[in-house]
Amino acid sequence: MDLSETYRSSVHETTGQTPASIVMGRELRLPCDLKFGCTPGDDVAGEDYVSTLRQRMDDIHERVRSNIQGASDRMKETYDINANDGRYQPGNQVWLYNPQRRRGLSPKLQSSWEGPYEVVTRINDVVYRIQKLPRGKPRVVHFNRLAPLQ
Repeated sequence: MDLSETYRSSVHETTGQTPASIVMGRELRLPCDLKFGCTPGDDVAGEDYVSTLRQRMDDIHERVRSNIQGASDRMKETYDINANDGRYQPGNQVWLYNPQRRRGLSPKLQSSWEGPYEVVTRINDVVYRIQKLPRGKPRVVHFNRLAPLQ
């Protein structure tokens, strides 16, 4: 059995189905099935084949859609645990992420965070005007480059 056949006959965590069953509506016949005489699923011949296959494919696709939605919800919950909503108020102190390398110092010893900065205004939901303390030049930055000063 080659690698692609192994991949196509393996159940995927997100879909809960094998790629072969999603595409063809049935499981692949593997060498072990031929050796031991097992046939996956029931074969329908004749006029009922098309309607049975269509019904089986509809059922599989509905389950896959449901499983993908569930996996998507779980991924969102996991992401939201550590997500920063980016809500800073004027007057809050923050760090600014600036990974630019500076001459004269090893990159391992350089910090990518500068600050502290103070939030001057919130321009929109994701963009802020910040100013380095005490009298720095104001800068406009996206919230994903900011971290709260603790």
